Amino acid sequence: MHTRWNNLRHVRMIVADGGEGGGVAEDGQGDPEPKPDESNAEHQGNESEKLGENGLKALKAEREANKAAKAKLAEYEAQIQAFKDKDKTESEKEAERLQALEKSNSENARKALQYEVAAEKGISLKLAVRLHGADKDSMLADADELLPLIQQTKPKIPKPDKSQGRGGKPKPASLSAAIAGHLK
Repeated sequence: MHTRWNNLRHVRMIVADGGEGGGVAEDGQGDPEPKPDESNAEHQGNESEKLGENGLKALKAEREANKAAKAKLAEYEAQIQAFKDKDKTESEKEAERLQALEKSNSENARKALQYEVAAEKGISLKLAVRLHGADKDSMLADADELLPLIQQTKPKIPKPDKSQGRGGKPKPASLSAAIAGHLK
């Protein structure tokens, strides 16, 4: 045994096939078996092999029960909202509806203004949502600050090289004609 290992006699050695710890130590202490990790990629990849036919049926049944429970929850939430709305007058319901519509309208107007400013300044519409400001002037100012940052990242388009590719003139028939054409 190497001399460095002699210094590590007080370290408890863990014997397990998993890399996550657990298992049984040489002295018999520790967890008897490793706990499964739900995010472990190996566990997810070999799921059908480990579970077998009955396990897959149980998993499928559990997933269907989960979907049913979520649907039931949505139904109950709708009933709770209806119960809360029962005590409200029609004018209160209309006021809430109007408030929701005004909020949606203001969000849509802001998005339209962002796209308008982006189109005006030549900014990509993908970057339009990054424009900030309460009105058009402040968004224009923000676009002016954003524009130099965007232009720095664009690669310059190389100028065409006229010596490459096919030119408009036909090829000379002989070497002497090519030399004469080049010297002109």
